[in-house]
Amino acid sequence: MPKSYSGDLRERVIEAVEGGALRRETAERFEVSVSSAVKWLQRWHESKSAVPKPRGGSVSPLEEFAEQILDLIAQQPDLTLVETVAELRKRRIRTSRSSLWRFLDRHGITLKKGSSWNRVGKFEGLKGRKARYFRDLLHFCRVQNLAQMLDGKDIETSSAALGYVFI
Repeated sequence: MPKSYSGDLRERVIEAVEGGALRRETAERFEVSVSSAVKWLQRWHESKSAVPKPRGGSVSPLEEFAEQILDLIAQQPDLTLVETVAELRKRRIRTSRSSLWRFLDRHGITLKKGSSWNRVGKFEGLKGRKARYFRDLLHFCRVQNLAQMLDGKDIETSSAALGYVFI
């Protein structure tokens, strides 16, 4: 994004117009657009200031809920980004995955699987569908009793129930 014109240039344009020159002629003489010269003069008449307005610096609406969001992350550090968004929506905090990610990034927080995931075990050497299968199976086993899941069934039937087919 281009820089703002200097305050000095703005003051010289304003002085020239206040001294009796036409706005269009002054704009041509100082090589600025006519609309810029007009806006500078309007601002000068309103606030007696030729200084450029501050630029950028928007504030995320999530900053209003920063304490609640950071408390949730502290209480439940193993939530994924999508799970965190769902939990925030339950608490009537409207957000999206991308805006939450930017908020957490500004606050130096990452939602990586922490020590509890490492205790369960990593599926080293597995990639892609097989790794996802075993992670999903592990999650499924936590929710359901393992004995009920495999009662009288072989592993092929269980994998098909989860929607995985290995060739």
